Amino acid sequence: MKPDELIMLGDTPYDVQAAIGAHVNLVGLLCGGWSEIELSGATAIYSDPLDLLKWYDASPFAVKAI
Repeated sequence: MKPDELIMLGDTPYDVQAAIGAHVNLVGLLCGGWSEIELSGATAIYSDPLDLLKWYDASPFAVKAI
């Protein structure tokens, strides 16, 4: 699997930096106390795990049928 096919879950700007450095997509969560601006660079941003689950089918984690 290629790095750009992977998805990381994180809640800090350090997670964003690590994902960008590894060429991995990142889904950010705001519940870590950081703002959307501080998590910019994330593929998608959700309020918390419950918000991600609510929108899971439209999230980067959802498997898209070809």
